[in-house]
Amino acid sequence: MNFKQALIYLFFILSLFTQSVYGNIDDFRDSLKSFKKEDKLTGWIDLGIEEAINNIGQSILYLDETEKGAWRKPKTDEEKEAWLFLLINQGYYQLYHGDINNSINKYESAYSFYQTEKIPIDIEEYILKPLGNNYTRIGDFERAIFIQNQSLDIATAEKNDTLAASIHNNLAITYLSKGNLKEAQKQAELGLQLSKEENNIYGLLYSTKAKILYEQQEYKNALISADKALKYLKQKKSTTYWQISAHDIIANIELKNGNYASAEKHIQEAFNLISTDRKREYSSLYILKSRLYFQKKNYKSALKSIDEGLAILDNQFNETQGFPNTKNLYPEIKLQLALVLKGDILAATNRKEEALTAYLLANQVSELLRSGYTYLSSKKKQQEEAKLNAEKIIETAYSLWLGSKNEKFAKLILETSEKTKARLLFDELKFNQERFASKNKAYTDILKLEQTINYYEKQKRIENTSRFDKKLDNLHFQLSSLRKSNNLQNYVLNISADELTSQIPKKVLALVFFVGNQNTYIITASSMGIASIAKINDSGSQEKEVGNFINTYFYNGPNAMINKPKSFFNESYKIYQSIFSPLKLTGYNDLLIIKDGIYNYLAFDGLISSNRYTKKIKEWPYLISNKKIRYQYSLYNLNKTDKGYDNLLFSGFFLSKTSDNPTVIPSVNYEYNALKNMIDGRFYSNERVNSDILKDKIETSNILHISSHAHLSDSTAEPVLELFNEKFYLFEIEPNRSFPNLVVLNACQTGNGEFISGEGIESLARGFLAAGTKAVISSLWRVNDEAGAKILVLFYKNLLKSTSPVDALRMAKLNWIHSHKTSDIMALPYYWDNTVYTGSDMQITFNKAFNKTFYIIVAAIIATILALIIIVYLSRKPKA
Repeated sequence: MNFKQALIYLFFILSLFTQSVYGNIDDFRDSLKSFKKEDKLTGWIDLGIEEAINNIGQSILYLDETEKGAWRKPKTDEEKEAWLFLLINQGYYQLYHGDINNSINKYESAYSFYQTEKIPIDIEEYILKPLGNNYTRIGDFERAIFIQNQSLDIATAEKNDTLAASIHNNLAITYLSKGNLKEAQKQAELGLQLSKEENNIYGLLYSTKAKILYEQQEYKNALISADKALKYLKQKKSTTYWQISAHDIIANIELKNGNYASAEKHIQEAFNLISTDRKREYSSLYILKSRLYFQKKNYKSALKSIDEGLAILDNQFNETQGFPNTKNLYPEIKLQLALVLKGDILAATNRKEEALTAYLLANQVSELLRSGYTYLSSKKKQQEEAKLNAEKIIETAYSLWLGSKNEKFAKLILETSEKTKARLLFDELKFNQERFASKNKAYTDILKLEQTINYYEKQKRIENTSRFDKKLDNLHFQLSSLRKSNNLQNYVLNISADELTSQIPKKVLALVFFVGNQNTYIITASSMGIASIAKINDSGSQEKEVGNFINTYFYNGPNAMINKPKSFFNESYKIYQSIFSPLKLTGYNDLLIIKDGIYNYLAFDGLISSNRYTKKIKEWPYLISNKKIRYQYSLYNLNKTDKGYDNLLFSGFFLSKTSDNPTVIPSVNYEYNALKNMIDGRFYSNERVNSDILKDKIETSNILHISSHAHLSDSTAEPVLELFNEKFYLFEIEPNRSFPNLVVLNACQTGNGEFISGEGIESLARGFLAAGTKAVISSLWRVNDEAGAKILVLFYKNLLKSTSPVDALRMAKLNWIHSHKTSDIMALPYYWDNTVYTGSDMQITFNKAFNKTFYIIVAAIIATILALIIIVYLSRKPKA
């Protein structure tokens, strides 16, 4: 600890026994003038920090006055060190008073200043530790993990086991908050291995271990660990904050076990220890106390406690009004939790409209939290949690709608459902639109960083190594910081139900699914507005039934469908009934389906729409027989324009073999030859197909066709496309100023990938849509080579007659089913229903192939006719 650090510490100790020498802020301002007059910036800053420490209640005011009043930038080493500690103290006291967002901003400023000026301080203790913990508090987990790993590197280099144990504890908390219990447990164990029983961190680690065991539902072991932590922390007379944490987890465990008296005892002991100045922790105890009363069904006391917690989080909270003013909302997880709990209490007492208000306010706080996230994983976690609250909003609004038939509740259901869909896709599309429209250099810098990240991500997979992990962590943090500093993180989605329905093309009925943990809702809507809302009770049993159906008959191969066609027929009809029987489809032949949950994996074309069974498979009553179906990720990402694109440039890539798999696939050769004779375009096969030429044609083509192998990686379900000598990954699909209007992917599972709750399936198809294409034809399960190739050849033949690709694909499937060349078995949905159309329905035309034989014959005929004319003419010419 150097002189400056020792001085700050001394100021803090003295503040416990002394009062400010200045009566008020005006006296303080007057005293600063002498420092400014003498150009003593260090003295100016030191006085500001001293007064903040001596006046904790007004500490932020004193520190902000000091910063704003500075008449110049620091020049000397002493001034720079003083300025750094001013920023650190601002970060500390913002957190102390419960303002995490501003605390993060100040610590980030301190970190940036430290990196620029290289000031010799204990960076881990003063900046990295509080900054990392702050990121965890707001749910920005990847930034937290990066900062905490930076701290761990410092501790390891210094061989400071106590510090390293403390950082492992922080990492355990971050991974726990992120939901990665396995990694959280690993970090806690590493911390315990490094800590010694004489250090207080030993007790804190057992408290953290108890929290992990609690989330793993090992309540008995969690209680043992928590009791051990509390006993140890009391014995060592450790910081009260750590003891409060131990009481908190014990109370939570006892609540889960139904031991209310014990839970109440530990909550009260925590209250006895806490300082009311620590607003976040203080409010957290009131939230816990409210939960206790709520579980005991003492709703009056539960409501009183939650209002006390809200009053701490919002100093303008009015208990009479019952809710914070929307203008006072800010990104704070505790505030979100408090509002959700208040909604639950009000719902339990049948005060549904008030409950709805609480849930909607919680949703606004969630949106504010999301606005600050820059890492995809943090946004995915937020969307997953936001969907839980969205279900509460929809359930409450649905109940109110049933009772009143008030249209505002129906609109709220649609708006809420849509806000839980494809938000990452929306962010990517909006960002790419702005990227190419703006001259801001930040977009260029971001693009370069993204390309560098993609390069190392691919090298990591090629070499199957972890040696690039550190490099990638640094690059991702740089990208995150660049987006954050330029305010290029996320986009607010404010769109009304009327605006959403206006996106739906005329004569099209949209089916919008919302699959919650408890129930499923299906909203039907057209350009005229919302038509109906149906509720399917017990999402769990429905998910199990649909999941078993698609796995048995589709994703595990065709055998079950071939061997038991009647069983498939009956189960398919049952699924159809569960979805469509409550809906009114009369008058609509065109369906736009916005999937959610398990329905993401279901293809609707092949559903059986009548219970009249026949052994003649080609005569089965498939839904496709009377409905035209396409899919989209959300209504707000819908492009309803039907602009025509004439003379489209077609680029086709066909891999009948690869260097790793030299066995030729005849159907790919058939597809290549058939399309080359039909379409005027650029065709590439086998050895000519590589990632460079593919990326080039992605940018310059209007129709992109790829026929190849594709699969999902075993560990992460990451989509991978096989090229001749290499693999092409989802992250390599980079946005460009121009992009194909239609992408056709004839490869296995190109519509499949990682499922993200509140987002959908992260597939190759979605990757192309996010980058800018308007529509993608892809496959949900493994493609039968013959059926896949022939159906897509039929698709292009139909596209010559009908410029609508949705119509063309539907007719191709029907042609396949009813063709005399198709056997009954090959008419089963397994073989044709995996090919799905996602995106906008457009008018598409393309140039026909130049038929040399035809023109040679025509030329020969013309030449013959001309020759005959000449002969006749010469024969009739009078002789001289």
